[in-house]
Formats: sequence, C-alpha cells, structure tokens
Amino acid sequence: MGDISLTTALMALSAMLAAPVVGKLMKMVNVRGLMTVCGLIYSLGFILFSWSTTLTHFYICSVLIGIGAAGTYLIPPSVLVTNWFEEKRGMALAVAVTGGGVGGMLFGPIMSSMIIHFGLSRTFLIFGIITAILILPATLFIIRLNPEDMDLVPLGGSAADTNDVPIEEPGLTLRESVKTLTFWLLCIVFLLNGIAIMGVQMHIPAYFEHIGYSATFAAFIFAAVNGILILGKLGFGGLHDKFGTKVSMYILYCTPIIAVLLLFAARIKLFAMLFALCSGVSAVFMTLPIALWTAELLGKKDFSVIFSVMQIFSTIGVAIGSPLTGFIFDASGSYYPAWYLYLAIYVVSLVLAMLAFSQRKTIYEYPNLDISA
Repeated sequence: MGDISLTTALMALSAMLAAPVVGKLMKMVNVRGLMTVCGLIYSLGFILFSWSTTLTHFYICSVLIGIGAAGTYLIPPSVLVTNWFEEKRGMALAVAVTGGGVGGMLFGPIMSSMIIHFGLSRTFLIFGIITAILILPATLFIIRLNPEDMDLVPLGGSAADTNDVPIEEPGLTLRESVKTLTFWLLCIVFLLNGIAIMGVQMHIPAYFEHIGYSATFAAFIFAAVNGILILGKLGFGGLHDKFGTKVSMYILYCTPIIAVLLLFAARIKLFAMLFALCSGVSAVFMTLPIALWTAELLGKKDFSVIFSVMQIFSTIGVAIGSPLTGFIFDASGSYYPAWYLYLAIYVVSLVLAMLAFSQRKTIYEYPNLDISA
C-alpha cells in the first residue's frame, strides 16, 4: 500500500515541476495546441494505468498524469479567466475551479460502481477515454488565450485604440517580481496556508474518531467539508467582486481560525457541524486566492509564469501539512499541539498577507519606481 500510495506523490511532484514550464509555454506557443497535447498526455496516463503490471509502470503513468494535469486544469484555467475578465473575475474563477469539485463528486461514485462491475483495469481504460472526450473538444475548438484573439475585449475592459498599437499589460515580469518583497511574501503566505489547510483537512476523520465519534460520523464531517467547499468557492468569488480583495481576504482568514478553535470544542456535535462549515469555506485558500492575489499585486504582464511559481509554493505546503500533523500526533499522543501550531500559522500568514497588500502601490500602481530596493 505504501508503494502504491507513492503514485499520488509522483503526480503532485511532476505537476509542480511542470507548472512553471506550462506557464512559460502559454506565452510562447498556441495555447490550444499546448492544452490539447497536455490533455492527451493526461488521458493517456489513465489508459496506460489499465495495462500496468509493475510498480515502475504505475510510477511512469503517474508522472504522465501530473504533467498533463499541469497543462489542463492546474495552470490554464486561472490564466484564461484572468485574461478574459476584468469585472466579475472572482466569480468567474470560482465557477471555473468549482467544476473540479463537482466532477469529483460525480465521478467518485461512478468509478466505484464501474470498478465493481468492470474491474480496475477496464475502469481505468474507460475513464481515460471519457477524459479525452471531455477535454479535447474544448481545447481544440473553444479555448482562446486572450479575447483579442477573437477581436473582443475582457469583460469590463475597454476597447483597444484604433491605431492597432499593442497595449502592454500592466504589472511586472517574473524577473522584476522576484526583486520585490511582495512576491516573496505571497510565496510564504501560500506555503503557510497549504501547510495549515492540509494539516487539518487530511486528519479530520482520524481526529473525530480519536475524540470518540463513530467512523460514520467522522466520514460525514469530512464529506460535508468537501461539499461546502464548492459553495465556499462561489461565495468567496462573489465577496471578492462585491467588496474587493482586502475585505474578502479578512473575511476568508476568519474561517480557518474559527474552524481550528472549534476543533477544541468538537466533542459537542453542534461545534463539530460548525467546524465542517468553517473548514469547508477555509479550504478555498487552496485555489482562488492564489490566482486573484497574484493578479492583483503583481499584474497580468507575466501572470501565467508568476502564478505557476506561486502554485509550487502552495504544493510544497500541501506536501508538508499532512505528515507534519501525523508526526506531531505520534510524538505527543494528541492533536492539540498541531491545532495550536496551525492557529499561529494562520495569524502569521494574515500579517504577511496584509504586509504584501501594503506594498501594492509601490510596485504595481507606480511601476517606474526603483523596485530593486
């Protein structure tokens, strides 16, 4: 089981390494061709799973799936929404990333049923074919990187001048960004949020069983968290569009802090249910803020590349969080030290996010200033 579980780690690692390459390629090649190739690689990984007979085969397929994922649903959706929407960007991005959650809810039971009726190998083969059928028509015929490719303007944007002079996107390049404090503050924020979110989320069933609940109730809380996450994404997108980035950020940070506090009182069922609500909303940290805050603070000029770097830091945090909680529990015999740690992490993360936003005028609204300082 340990050897097989490494396939998930290999998927995440290969996606993390491929992400900046995909971000760079999106500025250099036709995005439809890039996403089509990545979609084929993603589907091929699942199809080859059906023929795998050794661990080496499974590991190779996992790497293919990770690379394909980076070029289909990890990087491109956020880049496309950022390019196509000036207004309603938060809600548009929320709808885009919510599709993954809905797909998971629908295909999870379907795949379980297929495995029972057709076996694991045939299920992988069928799933790979279905994935190709769903992805390729969109990448081949629908996707456009910029609205200008269809003589359109972003929603809420203004039409280009009639002299056909290219308009340079506002913001910084990756090379300029890495010289700024804001860039590194965002990297640390997304790293810390990844650690704390996954440090709590992946131990929800075990913790609730540890404090005396049945396995059924623990599974229900975990499912509720993931279900509420879908609504949380839409809610945060609406908050972002209505109140702006800063206000929505403060509101969002309240939810994980309250969720962790509720864990200390979760032996009372009401507080356990409230935890599910707050924790589901707080998990939004893994998706929308990374794209929205990066675009807000560093601009659209080199967004695809900078966003892919931010995803790397978030992914590293995700990889650290779950085992960190496990090690803390093994050493102390209690989850409470981990919860105290994550409370502190959220507070530090909020302070760093506030500091990052305080630098916005220096590097974004007035880009001619000396940013190297």
